[in-house]
Amino acid sequence: MKKGPLRLMVISYPRRLDTVFERSVLSLAKHVGPGFRVERCQEPKDVPWLVRQWRRRGHDVTRLEFLGHGKAGAFSLGDQMFIDATGTGLETFGALGDELAEDARVNLLGCRVARGGQAAWLTPFERALGARRTLWGASSWVSHVAFMHGPISAEVEATLVRAGRSVETPEKRHPRPSGRHTAGRGTHGH
Repeated sequence: MKKGPLRLMVISYPRRLDTVFERSVLSLAKHVGPGFRVERCQEPKDVPWLVRQWRRRGHDVTRLEFLGHGKAGAFSLGDQMFIDATGTGLETFGALGDELAEDARVNLLGCRVARGGQAAWLTPFERALGARRTLWGASSWVSHVAFMHGPISAEVEATLVRAGRSVETPEKRHPRPSGRHTAGRGTHGH
């Protein structure tokens, strides 16, 4: 039985949980409902299976978002590399394409995945997803503030850069949370 489109956010807890990641997850959890779900997946290779489970329940996953740690040429979920410029994760993205809606959009929500507007390294991953599916990455910092009102807004989503594109983007920093910043120590939306 068809239940409608689904926006699915995938998270993976790092061994060392920090406040930025925790605040992001807590903000998102308040907005879970019929059209938006948050799922934990500790093994990146299991993401296609997770999406398949939602498809079997009657949902077309039209928007898939990953909350993780990014840097130019790499994106991690939890403590594990999910994809990188050397091709890590291509097989997973191929399997993922078989499970997503035909025109699905995939967002990598980790800081500076497409730093400086450079998203060319994501092109093989977008191709692996299939013809009409698109892959987007953040060009600047991502913090829990982006999730205060639920899944990322159209305004924040408009700042993402599509795979294969190079656009000039200023090094814009989104507001950081108060307290100590722990860049580079686990997945926390950076």
